Amino acid sequence: MDMKQKITLLIVILTISMTTTAQVSNTRKSFSCEDQVTVLYDLVTGSPANVTLYYSTNKSDWYPAQTVTGALTAQSTGTDKKIVWDCYADGIRFAKVYVKVEISAKVCLGVMIADICWAKTNLDVGGVFAANETDFGALYQWGRQTDGHEDPSSLCFTTPVVTAPCGTMANTRISNLLNGQPSPTSGAIGFFIRSQSGVGMDVDWRNPSDDTLWNSGDETSPVKTAADPCPDGWRVPTGTELRKLLDTANVTITDYLNYNGSGIKGSLVTDNATSASMFLPATRPRSSSNGNFESQWGTYWSSEINTIWDQANYLSVFGGADVYCNFRAYGQSIRCVAE
Repeated sequence: MDMKQKITLLIVILTISMTTTAQVSNTRKSFSCEDQVTVLYDLVTGSPANVTLYYSTNKSDWYPAQTVTGALTAQSTGTDKKIVWDCYADGIRFAKVYVKVEISAKVCLGVMIADICWAKTNLDVGGVFAANETDFGALYQWGRQTDGHEDPSSLCFTTPVVTAPCGTMANTRISNLLNGQPSPTSGAIGFFIRSQSGVGMDVDWRNPSDDTLWNSGDETSPVKTAADPCPDGWRVPTGTELRKLLDTANVTITDYLNYNGSGIKGSLVTDNATSASMFLPATRPRSSSNGNFESQWGTYWSSEINTIWDQANYLSVFGGADVYCNFRAYGQSIRCVAE
């Protein structure tokens, strides 16, 4: 995680002596500081962040402003966010001053394990987080956005073609203008789309497949897509991030048949260095061929494609954690990570 990422600073407004105002582009303005300076900035980071105001008289040596007021911690994305700097109290007077706002630390609103910020609970129906750590949440087909199909009780989509009921969505029924999802006229939105065994692309809910539906970047530099069902500031984890949970030198996974007396079985994942932990309930995947529920192992999607089998990789936790691959039309759980 980049702990010193520069924020896009579009407009800065300097308020001098509380009455005179001057508008500047980016970071430069010559002014006589007699009272306070109001800095407005746009925060474009995904995760909540702490921010720091810096000033310089030469754009080479930067110093953190000491006498500041305003919300500086756990700031979310937004425009015209405000920092008030008492430059006079900091001894800056009658000089050309440059200012910039930077992220001083990203804030993890989940749990840090293996240097990754994980959500505390599974992703639920509607692209929101489940209320409790033992909640199973929703079952998403790989590459689909939240549209109701992820509800475990959603019905199977039946095409008007009698010879191919519940079959793979053909490209004529997929709108690439809608993030590669079923088109509004397809009748498939909100329904579980079964793969059509033996006919064309029998591993996917759509034909042709699209490997970038949940990550338009790569494993090293993932880029969240519009189809990603995780909330703002979160995304579907990469395969690399899921594998970090299998690093026994840094992480311990403990299986429970009755976690904390809840009656729910699953796996507790613990960071060895900090003892921070998260519970991954042993959810049941939904079969791509018939929409039925399978054995309760706890299967969690990644955004990574297995190019050998033309499937997608996922983490199975209960009864021996490992990363496997599965048909993209399967319905499986998601545990989001912070961007």
